[in-house]
Amino acid sequence: MKTISLKKVSAVAVASLGFGLLSVVPAQAADTSPTVGTATQSGVVGTAKTTTIGFTAAATSPAAGTTVSLTVPTGSTVTLADNDGKYSTGTTVAFSLTGATASNTAVVDSTTGAVTGVTTAAAVVIGTITIVPDVPGLYIVNIAATGATTAKAYIHVAGAAGTIGTSGLGTTSIGATTGGEVAFTFTNASTDASGTVYKVSSTGVGSMVTATGVRADGTTSNAPVPSNGSAADWTQGAKWTTGDAASATMTVRMTSAAAGVQTVSVVGINATTGAPVTTSTVLITYGAAVAISAASTAYMAGPAEATDANFTSTSNAIPRSADKAAGTAIATVAITLVGSKGTADARANSVRATMSGAGFVDVNGTVGSLSNSSQRTDANVEADATRYVRAYADGTSGTGTLTVTITDVDSGASLTLGTWTVTSTGSQASIAVAATNYTVGRAGYTTGTASTVITAAGAVLNPLDHTTADNDKNVGAFVVVVKDSSGNPVNSSALPAVISSDTTVSSGGTCALDAGSATYGSSTNGIGYYNCSFATTSTAKSGGKATLTIRIADPLSTTGGYLTTTVAVTVGEKTAKTTLSTDKASYAPGEAMIVTAKAVDASGNPVYDGAASVVPTSSKALGGTALSSLMTGWYVGGVDASSTTVAKAKVFAPAQSGSFTLTGTDSTLAIVTAAASVTDANAGLLTQIDALNAKIVALNALIAKIMKKLGVK
Repeated sequence: MKTISLKKVSAVAVASLGFGLLSVVPAQAADTSPTVGTATQSGVVGTAKTTTIGFTAAATSPAAGTTVSLTVPTGSTVTLADNDGKYSTGTTVAFSLTGATASNTAVVDSTTGAVTGVTTAAAVVIGTITIVPDVPGLYIVNIAATGATTAKAYIHVAGAAGTIGTSGLGTTSIGATTGGEVAFTFTNASTDASGTVYKVSSTGVGSMVTATGVRADGTTSNAPVPSNGSAADWTQGAKWTTGDAASATMTVRMTSAAAGVQTVSVVGINATTGAPVTTSTVLITYGAAVAISAASTAYMAGPAEATDANFTSTSNAIPRSADKAAGTAIATVAITLVGSKGTADARANSVRATMSGAGFVDVNGTVGSLSNSSQRTDANVEADATRYVRAYADGTSGTGTLTVTITDVDSGASLTLGTWTVTSTGSQASIAVAATNYTVGRAGYTTGTASTVITAAGAVLNPLDHTTADNDKNVGAFVVVVKDSSGNPVNSSALPAVISSDTTVSSGGTCALDAGSATYGSSTNGIGYYNCSFATTSTAKSGGKATLTIRIADPLSTTGGYLTTTVAVTVGEKTAKTTLSTDKASYAPGEAMIVTAKAVDASGNPVYDGAASVVPTSSKALGGTALSSLMTGWYVGGVDASSTTVAKAKVFAPAQSGSFTLTGTDSTLAIVTAAASVTDANAGLLTQIDALNAKIVALNALIAKIMKKLGVK
């Protein structure tokens, strides 16, 4: 039951009506006692019921602070409001009874809640309360004065109303789950004769678990008994005698181990006539028990992610590793449990994590909560649809296999959600060149970028383009990787240093750890890979050479030694001569082709990486992708080609037979060309026909010769 204040919803009309009082509570010396009109009424869902409220005569005016409120059954949305909806202060209306006139008609001020126009020499009616019941049950109008005197008007709405089930409150059609319980309440009519018996029985699936009953005023027990007479066995139903109470409420609990429909009947039998008084029917539909579904998800992400949105199929594909120091967090797996009905499963299912190999695990229900673990297996049984598994290093290097299993709390069935490999890395043991992008520098420039993040736009930028902060997101001239003794990438103790063998050619370079946060990065998880650039001195000449040594400290060296790798770089100058070529002189119609531009400087050496290249046009339409999209527009190693191999070619020879010419203008404004041709598609066929005709002529001559020798005419 709940008590709702007088100020909220328009389910009441407080009016200055002169209704007679049918129930009067004697006055107390210190206060005027409250009264209600009809103390007990029977109601029907959807039909309005009205009662008057007022006070008895008293020697003095009623004290301020008198309140009116309404108590409604569970599931009801009926609330009280003042007569015009304007009163909105306090939790209940406080009736401040002031003034005296010869009239017994009171006026309620809906703005202040004050009641005026009251004569205290006689009983007065201060208004009426009208409610429209919306579910079966007991509705109580309460009026209370400050002297602890009260009056109540009871409105009994007969019928049954479910209180547990997927269909909601105040219903007689309840959805339920097998193995669970359903409860409904039944309120009898206030017009029932004393001693009326109600019998509860059911057909279909399921049976009764128990039943309880109370008087309408809640003061006297009114307990049902099992139909078979055994206090411990309710499976056959229940019998409930209302006693001398005008109305009471019985609560019935049902269950079923099987899916299906249970029909519960509540039939009242008049104690005198034996005739049925009223019948209520409750339909309970039991669905299959909720079970953990394979639709449940488990995604791995970083070790301290604080937002569920960061756990995705994309993050799940990224390998996770961390330093082997015991307690270092490696990764987190977010588990979302889904039931067989396709909704979140917040039952106390068990989520278990097991680590085999290197590593420890911890399972809890809070995202972003890191708690160091020293166990190979852990489980969590919180009543929550979301759980989190964290992997930690255990002090040893190597890989660990993390397995997450969920177990249904009801059926005991288990399901493996996923298996992941995590890596605990040891100390740096080697450094190597993982990729070489640019090696020909321009005097006075830095080639490539030591970027932590490489963007999609930066990935296709000229290696010499460092003009803005946004442009400084392009690829490194070369990439190095640091690994431990097991060959696992590991972050070095300090950024690798780049040392030049000839400082007149190159002053060295810089490296930055690749964050691994972009598709175009050299690392997938931000561990072990470094993007590096190199600088060429302003006085360097074409053909100048230097060996760049990239080094990090050797943790096993006692003399301050280094782990090293090298990259050879050279110097190129601006374009002096450009050549344009195709990979073949002749093509079949639509055949894949490669277009290549090459440039050398005045010394005959490849021009510097980033020098503007030729992007030619064709005298006949080429198939596939335009050359302007395939060729970068700058040279790398003195070359800019539409593709590296025929297998990767995306441009195709013209469909028309005959010769065609590629033409472009290089940075010196020289016009360069390349010529090729497309063979006639029919030429080969004609050649084959001519050869066949020649063979036919020779065969005919041979036949004639043989016939002559044989004398055949």
